[in-house]
Amino acid sequence: RGASAMGGARADFCDDRRGALKPGYDADVVLFGGDLQGLVHDVSATTIALTVCAGRITHWDRDAGS
Repeated sequence: RGASAMGGARADFCDDRRGALKPGYDADVVLFGGDLQGLVHDVSATTIALTVCAGRITHWDRDAGS
């Protein structure tokens, strides 16, 4: 569990449905491909490999991070 995500959900009084990646919880997820640390020097060091919004895959780059 991400402490920052759960803490934010608690502060917003919605920790019964947000703040963790588990069945039945609200979650939007972004999965990056490549080197996230490289972003400091070069924005093209990574790509967006997958996005999930409201439980549906909205973007999937099967070649990201290859």
